[in-house]
Order: sequence, then C-alpha cells, then structure tokens
Amino acid sequence: MRPPVPGRRAAAATLFRGLAAAGLLGGGWPVRRARAAEEAYPGGPVTVVNPYGAGGFGDISSRITCEELAAELRQPFIVDVRPGASGSIGTAYVAKAPPNGYTLLVVSTSNLIVGPLLQPGHRSRLPDFVPIGLAAEAPILLAVGSDSPYRSFAAFRDAALREPGRLSISHAGDGTSNHLAILHLQKVLGTRFNPVPYKSPGQGLMDLMGGRIDAGVNQLSSSLSNLQAGKIRPLLTFTPERLAQFPEVPTLRELGLADFPFAATMGLAAPAHTPPAVVERLSAAMQAVLARPQVRERFDRGGMVVRYMGPGPFLKALEEQQQIITELIRAGALKQET
Repeated sequence: MRPPVPGRRAAAATLFRGLAAAGLLGGGWPVRRARAAEEAYPGGPVTVVNPYGAGGFGDISSRITCEELAAELRQPFIVDVRPGASGSIGTAYVAKAPPNGYTLLVVSTSNLIVGPLLQPGHRSRLPDFVPIGLAAEAPILLAVGSDSPYRSFAAFRDAALREPGRLSISHAGDGTSNHLAILHLQKVLGTRFNPVPYKSPGQGLMDLMGGRIDAGVNQLSSSLSNLQAGKIRPLLTFTPERLAQFPEVPTLRELGLADFPFAATMGLAAPAHTPPAVVERLSAAMQAVLARPQVRERFDRGGMVVRYMGPGPFLKALEEQQQIITELIRAGALKQET
C-alpha cells in the first residue's frame, strides 16, 4: 500500500472545507438553495388573505398597502377575501399555509386575539403567526342620526346617566374595536348602554340614518361619506387628538375621561416559522412605502391614518391587548361563547 502523498492530502482537505462552507456536503445543498430563495424573495406573486368582508377598513387599507408593496418589490400582491366566522376561516387558512412568505394574513386585534379568546371554534392563535408590521389605524367615532335630539356629547351623556341601559348603540360585532369602545365608554361614564351587534358596518349605518337606533360606533373609514353628507352627526372621537376632518368633535381626554386603549388596526402577519430574512424584507418594504407622502394621502382620503410599527413592537402591542381582553373576560365585560 502506497503512503498518501502530502500535497494531495492537503489539496483534498482544502477542497472538502470549501465544499462544506458552500453548503454542498452533508445535505447542505438544500439549505443553500433555501437561503438563495430567501435572498431572492419575492420570486413570484404573494397572496394576502383578508379574513373580513370586502369594503371595510381591513379590506380598503390592505389593498392600498398591497398595491404599494407590489410596486416596491416588483411582484404582484393579491388580496384574497376569505370572510366568515368572525375572521376565523381566513385566519386558519393562512396558519396552515407553507411558511415561505407567499401567503400572508391581514391581522387585527379581532382575528388574532378576541376571536381565539371568545370563540371555541377559532383555533388559530397569536403564536401561530409572526407579525410583519402594523400599517394603519382607523379612528373610531360615536355618531347619531341627523335628526337625533342629541346635539352634543354632553346631551347624550346626560341621557345615558338618567336612564342606564336605554340608549342603543350599534357596533360591528362582539369583541371588535367598536364594541370595546362602547364598553370603555360605559366604564368611564359609570352607566350602561344597549349595545346592538350588526353583521356589517353598513347595516348599522342604515339603521342609524333611519332613526331605528340611538347611536353608532364606527370607524371613520366606513362612515366618512355619510358624515360628510350630513346624514349622521359625530359627537365624540375615541382618538387621543381631534380629527383633522372634524376638528369640532371632542376627544375623551378633553372631557376628562380616560383614553381608549385600543384602535381599529390593520397589519400583516405570516405563518409561524417564516424565515426571518423574509419577514425583515417585507417589514422594510412596508416601512419604506408607508413613509411616502403620496401613500399617506391615500390613507387620509379614506379616513385612515398610517401608523407603521415593526415586527417586535407590533408583537408587543398585540400581547398587551391580549392581556386587556383577558381581563375584560375575567371581569365579565366580554362573554365567551359556549
């Protein structure tokens, strides 16, 4: 047996180390190929599932965001509306999708926190997703019909205090930001209302304009045209500051009442275990497009406000809201379905 030649042995060792570093040995080729795919992301169309109905705040804001992301990343971002079961159908669909960044979810407090806590059939939870970023908020207002006897929030408040439980207020469903705003108003005023859930904001607005309900709590984005037309009248905004569109409408803070700790929000998330490089790519693109003045104007015209928040802060905000909702359930303010 001939002894090994030192020069050849050294050359072989060098070749081995080079192949290993390149990920071409020991099953490394699939890893290297996956990394290359992440670096080239997105390499094709991206589907963004909206688990709510068409035409609402989540739908309008996600379409604007997706149009801008498509221009920024040079690939189609397609909004796929999959409503039903308070958002649980579309949410569960994305939770089971491959974690590769090509199926994303429109998220809010409603489908990631409230649904799982209140509805036994809502099986997808916050840990099933990785947040990409918060994109926008929709201011929430209390409004009455144009023929309502309540010409100011003070008059409305006084009536609520005189007869607890009599005044009816429409909202978009139990656990939604609109419903939570009503519960918050009850608490800070020390009275009770008669909250009436509707399947869609449009149905509640029709009854409000027709005088069949005393008041309604809605997002500015869904009620803006009716407010501008004078068909309904705003009494109060749940935002920290007055709205540019209706500067005469007071805030809770101005009236000496505690701020509302929630907002109607729209963000994006991906299935858990999506590669961090893909999440970072999407988040950076969101931040870039939402910073542009022309994009902010698009949101403003629709009664929405750009409110970018990166993955880490967005996750922290969702976890804080989860704690608040849990406390409301323990206190009996929100009822779990059986």
